[in-house]
Amino acid sequence: MKILAIHSDYIKVEKKKKAIKDAEESAEVDLSMDDCLVVFCSAEKEDESNPNSVAKQLVANIDDIAKQVKAERIMLYPYVHLSSKPSSPKVAQEILKQAEKDLKSFEVKHAPFGWYKSFEIKCKGHPLSELSREFGPAVEKQKSGESLALKSPFKSGKMYDHLVSFLDKHNANYRLIDHPAEGRTEIVSPMRGNKVSQAAKCIVIMVKSKDDTKKYVLCVVPGDAKLDLDAIKALFSGVYVSFATPDIAEKLAGSVSGTILPFSFNSELELVVDPVLLENKELFFNAARLDRSMALKTNDYVRLANPRLEKIADYPQGQQVSGQKSDLKREAKDESFVFNSKDLSKQEKESLSAAAIVASVVRQIYPDSQLASIGLYQDQAYVDVKGIIVRKNELAYLEKESRKVLRETPKFLAGKKFDLSGLQQEIFNDLGKDAKIFQMGRTAIIAGYKEPFVDGIVALKLVNSGSAYWKNNEKNDQLTRIYCVGFSDKKKMEEYLKQREEAENKSHLKIGKEQGLFVISDLVGAGLPLLAPNGMILRQEIINFLWQLHKHKGYEQVCTPHIARDALYKTSGHWDKFGDELFKVQGKSESFVMKPMNCPHHMQIFAAFPHSYKDMPVRFFEPAVVYRDEKSGQLHGLSRVRSITQDDGHLFCRVSQIGQEVRTMVEIIHKFYNTIGMDKDYWVSLSVRGDDKSKYLGTDENWNIAEMALEKAAKELKLPYKRIPGEAAFYGPKLDFMFKDALGREWQLATVQCDFNLPQRFDLFYINEKDEKEQPVVMHRAISGSLERFMSIIIEHFAGKFPLWLNPKQVKIVTVTNRAQAFADELFQKLREFDIRVSIDYRGETVAKKIHSAHTEHVNYTLVLGDKEVDTKTLAVRAREGKVEYGVSLDKFIKDLLNERDNRLIK
Repeated sequence: MKILAIHSDYIKVEKKKKAIKDAEESAEVDLSMDDCLVVFCSAEKEDESNPNSVAKQLVANIDDIAKQVKAERIMLYPYVHLSSKPSSPKVAQEILKQAEKDLKSFEVKHAPFGWYKSFEIKCKGHPLSELSREFGPAVEKQKSGESLALKSPFKSGKMYDHLVSFLDKHNANYRLIDHPAEGRTEIVSPMRGNKVSQAAKCIVIMVKSKDDTKKYVLCVVPGDAKLDLDAIKALFSGVYVSFATPDIAEKLAGSVSGTILPFSFNSELELVVDPVLLENKELFFNAARLDRSMALKTNDYVRLANPRLEKIADYPQGQQVSGQKSDLKREAKDESFVFNSKDLSKQEKESLSAAAIVASVVRQIYPDSQLASIGLYQDQAYVDVKGIIVRKNELAYLEKESRKVLRETPKFLAGKKFDLSGLQQEIFNDLGKDAKIFQMGRTAIIAGYKEPFVDGIVALKLVNSGSAYWKNNEKNDQLTRIYCVGFSDKKKMEEYLKQREEAENKSHLKIGKEQGLFVISDLVGAGLPLLAPNGMILRQEIINFLWQLHKHKGYEQVCTPHIARDALYKTSGHWDKFGDELFKVQGKSESFVMKPMNCPHHMQIFAAFPHSYKDMPVRFFEPAVVYRDEKSGQLHGLSRVRSITQDDGHLFCRVSQIGQEVRTMVEIIHKFYNTIGMDKDYWVSLSVRGDDKSKYLGTDENWNIAEMALEKAAKELKLPYKRIPGEAAFYGPKLDFMFKDALGREWQLATVQCDFNLPQRFDLFYINEKDEKEQPVVMHRAISGSLERFMSIIIEHFAGKFPLWLNPKQVKIVTVTNRAQAFADELFQKLREFDIRVSIDYRGETVAKKIHSAHTEHVNYTLVLGDKEVDTKTLAVRAREGKVEYGVSLDKFIKDLLNERDNRLIK
């Protein structure tokens, strides 16, 4: 039986003519129903073996759905088109009549059976308004002592074919692995070449409830774990739990013991998976065959199996979860909520207020959900909720209901502690004396900000949905995160939405593909972008400019390898800081790590040579690639990658030299962003220590000197800075530069940091005037930050219309006739002599099409060569913005071009 249930405002049905000889002669006159659950039903061939069982399951499913959507009226609609193998009309009518009879607690109507009908329906459009289900006679709830008549939905040996067909249909990424016949996890894993922890161990469990009924559950855990039967019993409120008998397990799962899949294709077999298993990038399991296994990408498995995630694995005492080495896997710890004392902007408060309104609506629609945290992310606010899943296509309904609340002019009131949810109680406890409770509607809310909410919100927009872990600990519950913005002025929201649309049109992913800048290859791997020739030009021009700004300031270039022994990072502290983000490399006799930072390498270069106070400062410059195993869900184009090019700089100086070095670095930052055109509206965060000095390394004297030096430099250079207590790095204070792009988005890009930690860890020193060892201060500085991220920003900042010095396509020559080709070749060679990036369009297209092509490629200058230009040896120069100048001499064009390029002008 297949059903499609639609929660509707109304349905209107009209009989047309009989479709079968024995069509039902319905006595119903009024075939319409308002505010109802319309259930389209199609009985299938296999239902003929036990129609009574199917009727009972139909009633149970309708009852379950109706309770979820709070429907009191049911319209049964026979709809044979849902099935490719329908049952006989007699059986289908029998099932529907029995179901209608048993739906005693509802007002029930049915559309006439065996007729061609027209109908009009209006779906309510909320997240649960369209649900489909599939069930059959295979499994029924069983009283103790009764026999269980099971019928597998797949014939013997057909499950493998079904699995492969299913995965291919949904474009899943998998590999097939042949091996000797074996189904035991610990034996077959070495045959397949996987760790036992990567294997999906599948077990069918029977749970008996208080009313003596039985439920069957397909439990999937990592291969190196046991199944926690007590957890299963508690999960389903059972009184008794045991392994299903082999014959029942095999009939429910559709394959023999040892080959059971981590998928359930049977509606009576609920799938529950331990989340630790999903930490692997691939899952390995027997593919319904003893002699063939499958390696399936985990993200595809989650997408297609849609499992219920619960902690059901049990590990022997002392065993490492997921088989990770204890010295590499960071212990997952809760992050406590900390009160944010910064003054929020008006827009931030309005978006937080919108998030609170959305939270109250979510609690109203999903009363069993639990409100978690409310916070800010970039230009949006978010609310985290436990116990629900809100997909992107379901946001419209939540937004509609939230706007209804806005029309009632909601007010924030003082709330009470006992009204807080369990998770919000934890936030209250973390915040302590700074905690303040608010009330929005019937929902008590707490947010860790000073004066977070305002009244008067008239417009809001739900932007997106995602997920997050409670207290940022992946061992905790996964929450649904809903992003939104709010406004007290509808025009402001219109401007925001227009800006978002513009940002989407300027997406670096879109422009990068159009202009051939970079490639993302599944075969290479996520987060590992490949720069194409045009993208490499862009990258190299940025690096060249950065070096030009540094080479006359006393900096020297160094080069360090991509890997190092793990001992280096244990000494530096990066081993503990980055933990499971490190990439390991096993050599023949030693263990290495792909470097996550350049700093420790630079420390070793400084330590290798003797230095006196006369040598100080010592300055190193290296744009180098580092590697971090970022979570796959966070990777995005160039903006978040696993191979990160840092324009790293480290200088070693005396405490008394901090001020001058900061001034030099700030001058470089100002020149760089002034050239890019991003220095018009920026501010600087002077991040200093908070009240709790125990969290920071170094003496009070050094900290005071460093903080005073940074602030003095900020004042002398007239930087628009704000002093932010508690935001310093644990090793020293810093200046973080916050720039806005052409779309008004704020980015933290350049940074200048003082470090007392690494010199101490590596025992660095120079010889001072007293011929004594003295520890230097290390200054970290990055101008563009991650080059990949910076490239994504400027691609969108310029919308692909790069200034001449950055543009991979600076000049294009367009010929009007074949007679101009010789002159075009001459121009091409002459411009190449000056390292101008030039190409010729030789195509046999019209001039208009050639000019349009150059325009869409955002070429800075197009040279159109016709008979007049050939005869006079002059140029018709068309600038990108459309201005055309005729009769330009080649010498003048080159002179103007070099001036614009070499001075990095923006036109």
